[in-house]
Amino acid sequence: MESTQSFLRFCSPGFLGLFLFCLCAPLLATEDEAVARLYQRGMRLIAESDLEEALERFNTIAVKYRRSETCAMSLWEIYRIQEHLGNDEGAFEALNRLVIEQPGHFEKAYAAQFQLVKRLLGSGKNARRTLEVQRPSKNPPPEDLVVMLQTVIKNGPQTEEGIQAHYFLGLAQERAGEKKEAIATHENLTELFIYKKLMKYFVVLFLVLFNYNVVGQIKVDNVGDGWVDKVNQAITLIKKVDSEKYDKLIEVCDHVTFWNGNFSTSENDHTIMISQADIMRGSVNNVAAVLVHESRHLMFRKLGIKMSEIDEETMVYIYELDFLKKIPGVEPFLIENAKKRIVNPK
Repeated sequence: MESTQSFLRFCSPGFLGLFLFCLCAPLLATEDEAVARLYQRGMRLIAESDLEEALERFNTIAVKYRRSETCAMSLWEIYRIQEHLGNDEGAFEALNRLVIEQPGHFEKAYAAQFQLVKRLLGSGKNARRTLEVQRPSKNPPPEDLVVMLQTVIKNGPQTEEGIQAHYFLGLAQERAGEKKEAIATHENLTELFIYKKLMKYFVVLFLVLFNYNVVGQIKVDNVGDGWVDKVNQAITLIKKVDSEKYDKLIEVCDHVTFWNGNFSTSENDHTIMISQADIMRGSVNNVAAVLVHESRHLMFRKLGIKMSEIDEETMVYIYELDFLKKIPGVEPFLIENAKKRIVNPK
């Protein structure tokens, strides 16, 4: 009887668990030591400029020891080495594993992944960390860039980078000859970005949309041949296609003048300054877009609404794009410029 009870105690889950832990602990310690040695050896090889051998060590860790923190550290080194060697697909894959498999590294790896694809498209920073470039990258075909950007969007669909990636996906699709897909991507981007910004600044929009006060007349300085007529045509166009934006324009602006700068702007609390470059384009639609754009800045100023310069420009370009879409036969470059500026206001 006593022997039976002793056997049952020996076979209990608690005892078996303790027994297995004692049995496996030395093996786990040995495994950790092996991983640490591999990693240290890889770092020494980097210091000795033997990058191919270092890459082999880090790849071994990334394949055999996926759940260890050393695996995450190794993936970062793989990314840096692959980028240094010009293997951008390998660098992207290392970052993708960090994004998917290493939650503590998501934010940093995701941002690096997006910057890498932007650079391959010719839109990102060329600066690299830690290692100088050994040989130039061989840019992958547009079809591969499309897949990379779709991966970025999938990894973080609601992040700022994920939303911006739609714009670059559209560019890659255009380069790959996927015109219909590119148009659909740009339209999707606009909807996503407008929704995100409208939700972020709902209170601001509420104040602007429901603040109707004085209606006045706009004086246009007569400084160039036909310039006054061009502005008056633009004002008439605004009134015709979007009466609400017309009401806002004449509420906040009573003076339009011109200057020789490269961009249009606003002055004090009621004056819009149209650049010579904008007026000389000869496009009434462009002048109307300038008036709508700058009137939004004046409205923010009138209401005392404060935000960062980038956020304000984004809001204003969303407002401008909404107006442009209502103009029959509007020039495509005006639509594309507004969409581009929504993503990158600078």
